[in-house]
Amino acid sequence: MADLLTSLIIPCNSPDSFHSTHSHIESPMLSEPSTQPQSPPNASTHTAALQAAGLPIYDVEAYLNDPKNKNVLDSSAKKPLGHSAGKGKSSSNNIGHINATEPVQLGAPKTSHHVSALYLLCQQRGLTPSFEIEENDQTFGGRLIVGNAVVEGGETRWQSKKEAREELAGRGTEVVKGMTAVQAGESSTGENWVGKLLEFHNAADPTRGPVYTEYAVGTSYACECAIDARPTAPFGSKTQPFSTKKAARTHAAKEAMHWLIQNGHTNPDGSARARKKLKLGAAVRVEGNTLEVKRDATFTQKVADLCPLLGLSAPEYRLAPTSPSAPHLLSGAAYFPQDSLVVPGSVGECKHVFGKKSAKEECARGVFEYLRALAEKRGVSVGEE
Repeated sequence: MADLLTSLIIPCNSPDSFHSTHSHIESPMLSEPSTQPQSPPNASTHTAALQAAGLPIYDVEAYLNDPKNKNVLDSSAKKPLGHSAGKGKSSSNNIGHINATEPVQLGAPKTSHHVSALYLLCQQRGLTPSFEIEENDQTFGGRLIVGNAVVEGGETRWQSKKEAREELAGRGTEVVKGMTAVQAGESSTGENWVGKLLEFHNAADPTRGPVYTEYAVGTSYACECAIDARPTAPFGSKTQPFSTKKAARTHAAKEAMHWLIQNGHTNPDGSARARKKLKLGAAVRVEGNTLEVKRDATFTQKVADLCPLLGLSAPEYRLAPTSPSAPHLLSGAAYFPQDSLVVPGSVGECKHVFGKKSAKEECARGVFEYLRALAEKRGVSVGEE
């Protein structure tokens, strides 16, 4: 550095100084050219000209020998080539040496252990975790939903979605450890409850099936299922949340199938009952697309022969005395407990009929008219001969 300064700053006693007396003292436009022969300029002439122009004069040897300047030059010579302060930064920020190979930590330590553990626990229990992450002002919050349980993040904010998922998974792991698939409304055995319920209805009446009504509960889902066997009390819930629509529908169908099994509408395993093949009686004869019924047959016999042709089981006649003081006056109706989806409620109601046999016949009259209308609705006419 000193050699460079020496080569650029010419001593004042050098005849090669870049300061010219003519360039600062005499201007060809302000003075007339001298007719006197001029002698070569010397050091004193240079010095006088610079002083007259008001320019500073430096002695290089004195500058280099100054202790303050010498320390600056020596420290500059020790810095590696290319080492300089960044643009707009003061030299005080570069005190000391920075090792470019030294690793610098970025953010807090991270792990994905909790997320992996959560998914493993949920898989073992047949559950499905659902993360709901929201961003606000470049930070993240959210909650975790597993079955019916909701793990809230609260007021806590995280710097990334991954960090939020990991923290929520850590909180949810302990919750899932105490849960079962039954609590989540999803079958751990993989039972297709929706399919079973549809199979039951197809066997009873293919034109009518379960009706599902889905609801949004915040960011979760709920579902109710209505069937003809219990139309006034749907299964499932409007408020019980599930992470997916499929889980909510499965829960509602499962409740409906359990009710059908408990009330004897299906086999214990939920499968549809096989109908018994009954022999055609003498009261009804099949003629093409018409059912010919003998006019002189009793209504009880007509109903008994007509039911299997329409895919129905025999009805139950439920008769009881109208009053304890008149035990022979009976009232009642017929019911189809095995076919409540096709024939809901009571049919052929009768009141105050004397004698059990007569009351049953009167009840069967109303059942026969109901079955005739059902057959015609299916495109089969019922005539009498």
